[in-house]
Amino acid sequence: MEPISVRDIKADGNARIHVGNSSVTHVHHYAEAPEEQPETPPAPFSLIPFSRDPDFIARSEILDQIATHCSQPAGRAALVGLGGVGKSQLAIEYSHQTAEKQNGAWVFWVHAGTRARVEEGFRAIADAVKLPGRHKPKADIPQLLSTWLSYESNGKWLLILDSADDADVFYGAGNGSGQLPLASYLPQSPNGSILLTSRDHSFAARLTGNFKSVIKVGPMKPDEALSFLEKKLGVLSQPAVGAELVSALDCIPLAINQAASYIQARAPRSTIQKYLAEFQESEKKSAKLLAHDAAELRRDGSSSNAIMKTWQISFDHIRSKKPSAADLLAVMSFFDNQSIPEFALNPEKEYDSDCDSDLESNWDSEELANQATMRSLVEAKQRQENSESEDEDDWSSEAGNDFEEDIALLRDYCLISVRESGTYFEMHRLVQLATKKWLVASKRHEEFKQRFITRLGLSVPTPDASNEIQLRDLFTHSQIAIGFSPNKTNLRFWFHLCCAISWYLTYFGQSHEAKAILDKALPAWGARKGEEHYEYLICQVRMANLLVDIDASQVKEAESILLKVLDVQKRVFATDASDTLSTMMWLADNYLQQERFSEAEQLQLYAIEKQTAATGLEHSKTLSYMSSLASTYSHQSRNEEAELLERQVLEISKRVLGPTHHETLARMTYLAAVYSDLSKYEEAAELQLQVLELRPALHEIEDQNSIKAKIHLAEIYDSQSLYERSLPIYEEVVQTLTAKLGEDHEQTLDICLKLASAFKLLGNYEQSEVLMLRVLEKLESRFGLAHEKTSHCVWKLAKLYSFRRRFKESKKLLLGLLSAQKAALEPHDSNLVNTMVVLGTVYECELLTEKSSEINVQVLALCEEKSDLEYLDGLGIWNIMAFAHFNDAKHYLVLAGILERLMNFYTAKYGSNSSFAIESISNLATVKELLELWDEAAELRFQLLQSFESRLGTRNAETLRRMAYLARARKHQGRFGEAKSLQSHIMNVHVEQLGAGHKKSLDAMQELARTLCESGDLMGAELLYRKILPGFEALYARGSFYPAVAAQELAHLVAEQAMIDPSREDEAVKLYQETIEYTGLEHGEDTLDVVRYSREASWKLAKMELYEEAARMAEAAWRGYTRIAGPDNDDTILCIGFLADILDSKGDYVRAMELQGEFAAASQRIYGPQHDNTMRARERYDDWVGELEEHVQEHAEEADHPFETCEACLASKIAQDKRRKSTS
Repeated sequence: MEPISVRDIKADGNARIHVGNSSVTHVHHYAEAPEEQPETPPAPFSLIPFSRDPDFIARSEILDQIATHCSQPAGRAALVGLGGVGKSQLAIEYSHQTAEKQNGAWVFWVHAGTRARVEEGFRAIADAVKLPGRHKPKADIPQLLSTWLSYESNGKWLLILDSADDADVFYGAGNGSGQLPLASYLPQSPNGSILLTSRDHSFAARLTGNFKSVIKVGPMKPDEALSFLEKKLGVLSQPAVGAELVSALDCIPLAINQAASYIQARAPRSTIQKYLAEFQESEKKSAKLLAHDAAELRRDGSSSNAIMKTWQISFDHIRSKKPSAADLLAVMSFFDNQSIPEFALNPEKEYDSDCDSDLESNWDSEELANQATMRSLVEAKQRQENSESEDEDDWSSEAGNDFEEDIALLRDYCLISVRESGTYFEMHRLVQLATKKWLVASKRHEEFKQRFITRLGLSVPTPDASNEIQLRDLFTHSQIAIGFSPNKTNLRFWFHLCCAISWYLTYFGQSHEAKAILDKALPAWGARKGEEHYEYLICQVRMANLLVDIDASQVKEAESILLKVLDVQKRVFATDASDTLSTMMWLADNYLQQERFSEAEQLQLYAIEKQTAATGLEHSKTLSYMSSLASTYSHQSRNEEAELLERQVLEISKRVLGPTHHETLARMTYLAAVYSDLSKYEEAAELQLQVLELRPALHEIEDQNSIKAKIHLAEIYDSQSLYERSLPIYEEVVQTLTAKLGEDHEQTLDICLKLASAFKLLGNYEQSEVLMLRVLEKLESRFGLAHEKTSHCVWKLAKLYSFRRRFKESKKLLLGLLSAQKAALEPHDSNLVNTMVVLGTVYECELLTEKSSEINVQVLALCEEKSDLEYLDGLGIWNIMAFAHFNDAKHYLVLAGILERLMNFYTAKYGSNSSFAIESISNLATVKELLELWDEAAELRFQLLQSFESRLGTRNAETLRRMAYLARARKHQGRFGEAKSLQSHIMNVHVEQLGAGHKKSLDAMQELARTLCESGDLMGAELLYRKILPGFEALYARGSFYPAVAAQELAHLVAEQAMIDPSREDEAVKLYQETIEYTGLEHGEDTLDVVRYSREASWKLAKMELYEEAARMAEAAWRGYTRIAGPDNDDTILCIGFLADILDSKGDYVRAMELQGEFAAASQRIYGPQHDNTMRARERYDDWVGELEEHVQEHAEEADHPFETCEACLASKIAQDKRRKSTS
């Protein structure tokens, strides 16, 4: 009998049916088929083999997408994703939703793993709908079902094809003669829709008709995954542990179900915590747990409920279909699962000629000759040799196509994904784990682990700055490879990888980690090739440099290593061989760190001469050596020579390599650094800006040299006090480094501190504090409190607190640090001494002069104990100690003596124009000023200014700074005309260059205004202050430090004029009141700043004879000092005497007498009866009492004198009563 076709279906009248893409209205009548026993067609129902899942997690977005596609006429949709991500569960849920919402619709389910299963499913549907003709011996069930589904009067239907993973099932030829591919039987009928689940993306797109109909199903979202785990296990007692577990399982539903099943089966001995601990213990343990076959009613009986077995079916299929794709997957399983770069998977060359010697030396080993690695290398070499004799382009194109096909197949099976850039791939961690388990089962795990090392070894570029981006892309993957043990054939690749990653770590300041890698690599390479092999020697040089990077005190040990390497290189190679000269340059750098400048320079000059003879002046190495020599000149403050040499190097580099070459740009930065050393900040900034303008064209992602250029530019702005320019640069760099290296990286933290300093200097104290606290926490956690880096952060934060008058917090920080340092460091350690110096400045700011002097004397004692000039030079405290407070002038003389010794030391070693000598001269001048030796100080300042003017001109920032110092000295000499002339020049230059509203311009105006005031030009000074105050208010918050100081000085100035012009008295009083309030905004109403200013204001008001207001402010000052500094503080006691004087002038003799008595008693209590202060106070009190008695005697005979109300008489009586009591 012939197969039943569409013509065999009986129709009433003109029936409308759909076959394939055709819609035909049939008007012809055909002969009827032989009669069958008629069956009553059933009403539409659902043929779903699985019940609804009570633990189902609604992934609404996906369900909505299915509904959108399947609601269209002849709609088709495909759920595509890895096995175990929940495709079938979504299809089950959607089928039940459809059955509920569309009453009278058919829902059919077919397992589509094989053609036989599809045909079986079609027959089950035919039986369920009682399809006529299905029982005929040669009935074509797929065709009958296709026709029935196309018949609109049969109603709406949804067909689900589950596990449709194999394209051959639907597009391959059938077993019987004349059978069509199964795909041709799937109708495109407007009354029906098809939903399939598949692991093959391309096949799904083909079956649905376009890629738009493919719905990608990935792992659950973290919150969905946690909810799923909770549904399986019940309420979680520790949700955070549950979240960690689902994250470890990549949020894959089947893996979560396995874990839940395993835990439940072994409860109470197994818990989430125990499962997670076991899972994270090792890959072997993870694989074992994921092999557990969980109970799952809603999966096809032929499907495994274990994720490992589920995925290994896909692996086997790929291996049979395209072995090279399976090999690629196997290699990828050893990479980190994120950001796998294409160039590492598909390197430009498969073979490195350096391996020739390894292959030859390994042929003698029978064990090695049979290794897969050896075979792989030999095959790669043969392919490379063959390609050289053929058309290279054709061969490359073919190889490239193979790789693309492999990648496409793995993507189709959702085993890998590609990032937006198209050049980086990713894998789920569990897929990698399953792949490795699959390799173990096939005994190929070690083979592909070695192939992984080979791929990375072939991909790793030469370690230098130009290859930073590639090295960064390989970094995480390389760390994995470095952790493996290479076989002998693979040792070269592994060693090169170790060397490159060690360099990369060093480049980012991670010297400890870099050294750890070389500690592992060097012995292995030395044992294989010998300790005189050229690559072994190169790594020994790197090791020497790392020792110094980690601990500067190991510079001698590093020198010893370098000398040994140099000796071997001279003997084995040649004195002028390239590697030998390179080692010489590193040895010169070592000498430079030891300040053995002459020896360093001799080596560098020799290396330059030999390198020039060998390769020419324009060779990259020659230019690099010349830059190193320039650095040696800079270290000796021979900055003019350094500038000339760097200019020459840069000109050659631009001509030979081009203006945008990375080496040219690096040399522009070197020259900018020399300009900075010369205080040529404008030229340095301009050059650095050029570097930054040229760099973006080179790299999509910012490289380390770009970051360094930005940091250097910001530092140049800092040197000019242009913090408003440096701050946004630091912010940008912090963001870049955080994204690139992480927020805890040393470089990130270093720049965070620079950013915090910029915030502080621009008046944003809160942000500065928050940033410093964050950095301090991280540094202390990583290095400990006594570490140098942590100490630097503590000093900065303590200074900020001190500046904000938060002395308690500042001292607590420093005393804690000092305690930690004393426990961990030697007594003369420079960091410990620095902490003492900073603590001394805090005491001084708090007006605790005794404590400040005491700690500064201790510092001087330590310096005198160890008076070695090299030690004193390394302390780095002298810029602060130059301003230190001592109670005894003899200590200033000791300090001046130390500074004079350092000045002579620097001058002899580096020259009088060196930065070291200049700073020591400036510090010595400061101490001379503290000793009020103004002529000597001015002479030193004048010498410095002449030097700067001759070298840099009169408008350079450093020249202006030295000019300001000299102006201050001239003012104290009484040479106001010269001081005003210098300060006017400074102000005019700043206004011209930066604008009148810039802080530097306002600072210069303020210095000039102070000089005008002291020289008697009050009107001129006031005019300037009227510009200064609004200028500072525009830059800083009202009441902050700089506006507050300007307001105070303006008030004093008006008060001085009010003494001449009484009409301005009210203005002066008002200004004082406003300024006290103003100062309180910044520091708080009950702070030393407000109290101190109240005392100064009361003194000025008393001079104006405004005693009422003066007394009010003086009393406020006294009470404030008593609360803050205590009743026995010097300032508190002085305030008592001062208030008594004001009350006396006011005529309040009774209270004045009481306070004078209290002043004398307090002086005796604190200083002792014989102290000068006590003697003066007692003498003053006695004189006062005597004057009161004279007043009483003068009026004794006057009958109408108001003795009972006269203040003087009352005060005298009280004094006599006290005297009688004390006598008795």
